[in-house]
Amino acid sequence: MDNNKKKKKTVVIAISIIIVLILALAISYAFFSTTLNGQEQIVKIGTLDLILNETSEGISLNNAIGLSDEDGMSLTGSTFELKNNGNKDVDYIIYLDDNTIGENDTRIDDKYLKYNQIKVEQIVEQQI
Repeated sequence: MDNNKKKKKTVVIAISIIIVLILALAISYAFFSTTLNGQEQIVKIGTLDLILNETSEGISLNNAIGLSDEDGMSLTGSTFELKNNGNKDVDYIIYLDDNTIGENDTRIDDKYLKYNQIKVEQIVEQQI
């Protein structure tokens, strides 16, 4: 009978240790992955206020099928201005991206399109 009591006691201790370890791991995980809600916690280092203004009618490809590179380069391009009215500097990349088109519209495969970046002006205004 002494042997059975020792085995039961060992099993109970082992199960207790396993439960304590699982609880410790769960509490540690909860502590380190907690996201605090409630009061706002905001760190401000400046303002970023980007404004994109298209200064032309945009890109138009009407009757542009079959144009040579020379004829295409002579067309009036699309221009826009990206201005930062804030006081925080930012690096940015501008992408040409496909827009959603209607059911009756046809998308031209990108391999048939060419574009050229002619002029990029960077106007740096320093706010005091």
